Amino acid sequence: MTAYDVIVIGAGHAGQEAALAAARLGARVLLVTPNLDRVAHMACNCSIGGPAKGHMVREVDALGGEIGIAADETCTHIRMLNTSKGPAVQALRVQSDKRAYEDRAKRAMEATPGLHLLQSEVTDLLVESGAAVGVRTSFDEEIRGGAVVLAAGTFLGGATFYGHTSHPMGRAGEQASEALGRCLRGLGLPPVRLKTGTSPRLALDSIATDELEVQTSDPAVSGFSWRTGGPPRCVHHPCWVTLATAETTALVRAHLDDSALFGGLVSGPGPRYCPSIEAKVVRFPDRHEHKVFLELEGERSTEVYVQGLSNSLPPEIQLEMLHTLPGLGQVRVLRYGYAVEYDAYDPRALTPSLESTLIRRFFLAGQVNGTSGYEEAAAQGLIAGVSAARVAGGGDGVSLPRLSSYIGVMLADLVEKGVDEPYRIMTARAANRLHLRSSSAAQRLTPLSRAWGLVGAEQWAHYERAAAALDRVTQWFAQAKWEPGSEAWPGESWGQAPQGGRPLTEVAERPHVEIVVLARLAGAPEAVLEDLRREEVEEEATARLKHRGYLERERIRVMGREEASLVALDFTQIPGLKAEAVTRLTKMRPSTLSEARSMRGITSADLDALEVFARRASGRAADVSRETSLEGEGSSGE
Repeated sequence: MTAYDVIVIGAGHAGQEAALAAARLGARVLLVTPNLDRVAHMACNCSIGGPAKGHMVREVDALGGEIGIAADETCTHIRMLNTSKGPAVQALRVQSDKRAYEDRAKRAMEATPGLHLLQSEVTDLLVESGAAVGVRTSFDEEIRGGAVVLAAGTFLGGATFYGHTSHPMGRAGEQASEALGRCLRGLGLPPVRLKTGTSPRLALDSIATDELEVQTSDPAVSGFSWRTGGPPRCVHHPCWVTLATAETTALVRAHLDDSALFGGLVSGPGPRYCPSIEAKVVRFPDRHEHKVFLELEGERSTEVYVQGLSNSLPPEIQLEMLHTLPGLGQVRVLRYGYAVEYDAYDPRALTPSLESTLIRRFFLAGQVNGTSGYEEAAAQGLIAGVSAARVAGGGDGVSLPRLSSYIGVMLADLVEKGVDEPYRIMTARAANRLHLRSSSAAQRLTPLSRAWGLVGAEQWAHYERAAAALDRVTQWFAQAKWEPGSEAWPGESWGQAPQGGRPLTEVAERPHVEIVVLARLAGAPEAVLEDLRREEVEEEATARLKHRGYLERERIRVMGREEASLVALDFTQIPGLKAEAVTRLTKMRPSTLSEARSMRGITSADLDALEVFARRASGRAADVSRETSLEGEGSSGE
């Protein structure tokens, strides 16, 4: 019988981060998975990042995690999204070479001291005196551990569906973990049945790419990790854009009964913010076109992922549907799309460190907690891995406060609100999203990571250099005033030239003013200009200087938000509320902002809208009250 400090079940994005984090803290770790050739497998699309998700990847990177570096080093396409908007919602998205990503993930674990890999299926969780003490495998091998992390993805009670056909699988071609699912149900973990799905993969040489809009990769964009010392290695493959047309939606509508999702086979709710094509047709009946992206899965691959067309239709209907899209009239399918239904567990039965409240020393991370997405899984895996290693060593688990990070937002949402559909992180869920901008992740979280023991000397030195550079830049701007130098003001694009003596921080706030150019024009010392040549410093300094006033107002608003009454509000008449929020609020009728905050599906953006209208309603009520009071005073005086 072998003993480890931490045993990790599953080698997806959550399992990988959990195992690496625990091992980097000095724990002796065993990662058990049924297939060692599927480490950090990208079962759906091959992209990392996007709104809020990209922010979270940078947070994981600041905490010493792997997902950001892995995405950078296997990049095939990179773009910064929402560039016309503010820094709170600008987000990096990287497409990775699917096979290269898996290979790199496995090599990273193989090279980590104290981390052992085992290809086997865990069939039982061993529990003694209310605490997890190890696992039993399909080889009837008993392995003891000081703590256990469950990161089994969609494999517990997993079933795949296309049309009216179902198989007991966690994903195509890979058997579900039926025995472990039964064991956990027997131990009393509260199950939640959820659904996800994936799109078809197509043969590149059967796509008429010359008929399609091309979306190019941006070589000027840097990657997720500041630890790599420069832009990612990226081959910059293009993507192509096509459309699900009116013919497509009509065909899908005609075959809804043939879909596993709408034909009655699947009972679990699917992801609201990444719906299948059947769900789009039903939820948006007046929309007859839906954008679809075609993404190459790797540098040497000829498989193309169809982003935006996940479904559970029969194969022959999928092919007919694909042929209705521009550029896909002669397309060949290499892999059909399908739905997956699986067991997750109510995350309200977890502590903020992701330890079960029912079984001590047992931690859960990833889709088993009801989340969707590689990024959410990786973040949970890191927290669970650190917590498990510390608890196994006699210490306490770790967590992150809601206001500190998107990881903290997710953890709070999960353990306080639970899930009734797959959870996805969004910028709207954060009350202080400007503070949680992507560029600030390293400055916000690296000191904490250092305290946890995850950050080595090299990353800490990099952080200290960046922090010192940011201090020099912001202090110089705070003290400097605009005095026209030898170089001319850029002209109309920057607006009218400011008068001499104006604080440079005010000039920096102008919309089109570039911080680096302004510093040079204003005669900044060479040390400041050198600091601004570092992209991470320029990006974060620009956000701090340009949005100085907004950041302060956000801080005051978040810290001083009133518990306003919602009793008089008609939620259907409040602009800015999501459809999901209107439905949930109308059903539950919360009386205060505090009650609304505790509800599932209510984001911080929804709370902002509610607060504005609650204050307006309160103001009107106060006016009426004053008028009534004055009328009463007049009557008594007569």
